[in-house]
Amino acid sequence: MLLLLPGLTIEDAIELGCTNSDEAEICAMTMQPITQCSTVAFLDDMMELCDNDTVRRRCAGIMRRHSPRWPACMGVARLRECGHSFSALPLIYLFMCGKARCPMCRCGSDREVRLTARGGPSLPHAMWLFLCLLCGDAKVRDRAAIAHEQDLQMQAFLSAEGLQVLELRDILELVVFRAIFSVYRADEGAASTRGSRPNPVAVMVIDMHLREPLATLREGAPVVFTSSSCRGISKTMRLGAVFGVRVIADMLEDSITLFDSDTTVYPCKMPDGPKHVTLNLTPENPPESSLCIRYEACPYDHIYVTRCVEFSASEQFLRDMLAQL
Repeated sequence: MLLLLPGLTIEDAIELGCTNSDEAEICAMTMQPITQCSTVAFLDDMMELCDNDTVRRRCAGIMRRHSPRWPACMGVARLRECGHSFSALPLIYLFMCGKARCPMCRCGSDREVRLTARGGPSLPHAMWLFLCLLCGDAKVRDRAAIAHEQDLQMQAFLSAEGLQVLELRDILELVVFRAIFSVYRADEGAASTRGSRPNPVAVMVIDMHLREPLATLREGAPVVFTSSSCRGISKTMRLGAVFGVRVIADMLEDSITLFDSDTTVYPCKMPDGPKHVTLNLTPENPPESSLCIRYEACPYDHIYVTRCVEFSASEQFLRDMLAQL
């Protein structure tokens, strides 16, 4: 009998019920006799690896209600492409947790099982739901472990080499840029100074990205980061609140402030004025960095709304500041 899991193709099918396996043969996955893998015992062991309490409770409930009707052993499974045989349930679990590849010779494909499908053919529905919950959690754990390992490798590389060995375009791929709007009460914000600010009444964080690739910039031109639509922040800030804007760069667990506007008053009414406000960090001309808040008229309202935020800085300024990460 062929088992074709959702999301896979016929090349990834598993042959169930193989009868030509020796009972003394050892499964390379469980290191137990290939024909003696207990369904409940295996699933119970896999459930113990899950550290998500909600998933474990749901799986335990499914097992308690439905496991008496599950096959005591799923038998032997053989992969059609390479011919290797394993205990069926561990192989199905492996396929649902990762890629459709043989655990011995890595023959197969990079296709993944679609865990959101309603049911798996040839599997009891309750067992399919159980496996989807458990394997979905295992995938999350694996992705988190891989990301953590990559962070450790990057930290080791940067501590040994430092950012100075990288081109600026490579550095910018490692760094996340954000604009942080902090809104203060008008009476408190007006009297505040940098370094001694009151607690904000609202904080809004906006992701920023390069407006154009570095390769297309003219020599000496500033690097410009822009945000997506900022209309959502206008509701909070248009009431005349005092606000401050910081642009920060995050990499791994470190962050640095590239721009700090101190506090300023939101220009909520500009019927005849410019449609942008530029805030400079340094008084020199041209400034090493500046923040431009662009506005647009709303056809249903006489008050301008925030369209986007743009942060400009020279390549040397960015390199000098990011080297401190």
